[in-house]
Amino acid sequence: MTANGTAGPAPLFLSSLVAFFQRGWNLMGRLMIGGLFIMGAGIVALATAVLGLLIAFAAIIIRYTRSGEAVFQRKRRSGSKDKDDFTLEARRTPRGWTVE
Repeated sequence: MTANGTAGPAPLFLSSLVAFFQRGWNLMGRLMIGGLFIMGAGIVALATAVLGLLIAFAAIIIRYTRSGEAVFQRKRRSGSKDKDDFTLEARRTPRGWTVE
């Protein structure tokens, strides 16, 4: 003890050991936070890919089912004589496009 009643400085070994553990905890914390960021980015990428596949699957189902015929009209043959069967023709004119 010193004259004013306080203990002397901590031994050098003990303070360096405490500093070593503090640096270790800091490094481990940074690595864990970085890992969480990388894992979150991976989850977002995976969810985006799955959503894209679901949209593509839904588009294929709509395309090849009967309910999708209203959305994806097939071109009718010109020999058809239905009164509601018609095709619009567009041509380029000097003033722009004309639809007949």
